[in-house]
Amino acid sequence: MPQRGLPLGPAWHKRMVPNWISAGCISTLQMIDFCIMKVRLFATLRQVAGAKEVEVDLETGETVRHALERLVHLQPNLKERIFDEKGGLQRSIIILLKGRNIRLEEGLDTVLGEGDYLAIFPPVAGGGGWPKTSI
Repeated sequence: MPQRGLPLGPAWHKRMVPNWISAGCISTLQMIDFCIMKVRLFATLRQVAGAKEVEVDLETGETVRHALERLVHLQPNLKERIFDEKGGLQRSIIILLKGRNIRLEEGLDTVLGEGDYLAIFPPVAGGGGWPKTSI
């Protein structure tokens, strides 16, 4: 029976990429493992990016930091909302890796693997409160 739907996380593939040899600028090709990871954006981040999700290319062994750097390369308006001036995460941003906060793992140094996906939530603040009613 055929499987329905698409997997949530990335599928790892092989890709031929140039490998420059510095001694003579000779280009050769080598095989690397890579994947396309979906990064889901929520609330105001969707408005800033103009998309619900963005796909980023990753190589085997790369980290959450690599994925976020590629994301802000594709969507520069997200940079200040995700990273602070020192290159760390904004204190109020929440990034989930397969539903788990990366701060409970290795933070930006968490290594990504097959089947992983990221969800990014901006800070959310209250509203007008509950309507007043008389009892």
